[in-house]
Amino acid sequence: MAPKNKLSLKEKYPEIYAQTNIDRTGHKRVVPMEVLSLGLGRTGTMSMKAAYEILGYPTYHYVSMMENPPDLDLWLSALRRKYSPHPDEKPFTLAEWDALLGHISAVTDSPINAFAPELITAYPNAKVVLVERDVEDWYRSFEKNVISSFAAPMTRVLVKLDPGFIGKQGKIGEFLMRYMAILQFVLGHEVALEKIDRIELRRLQDSDDEVLKLAHD
Repeated sequence: MAPKNKLSLKEKYPEIYAQTNIDRTGHKRVVPMEVLSLGLGRTGTMSMKAAYEILGYPTYHYVSMMENPPDLDLWLSALRRKYSPHPDEKPFTLAEWDALLGHISAVTDSPINAFAPELITAYPNAKVVLVERDVEDWYRSFEKNVISSFAAPMTRVLVKLDPGFIGKQGKIGEFLMRYMAILQFVLGHEVALEKIDRIELRRLQDSDDEVLKLAHD
């Protein structure tokens, strides 16, 4: 093995590089869906992922998209078709959910929890798990660790530099905040609107037109 100072960036920091590059379009389910862990982000979803995998359930989490970037396109399609569909578009079908999630037995975290009704309908025999957390504590954590990262000026720079990977993550975040796929169900519609409007205003004030156009294309 090469000395530490001779290692490539990928050898030194393997966790920031994609592990696979699989286009799951058209794939079939190969393991049964057993657990729908539909708690919100910042409610211990990574710990739940670890627990399910100890129990033998391959688990899908937000980080799974980082490990297999082609999944980003499928999630963007699912979000758009639910929250901003074109006139001829319909929601994800069971076959499409099986294509995206057919290699795993449990799901947790975002953007999975934006599709709770759809997944419960698609997999009626799966166990549903919800992890509870005090709402105000949850929101403070979510705003600090998730919303603020999407609103940060550096994030907009990275989106512009890497639209194919970080940019797609940003678009997923746009859907989750703008259409309140998470917040409205916890805080109530009006409270969520007020908080999201404040976040969006801060983001818009710091943004230039080109970055805004990129974010909304």
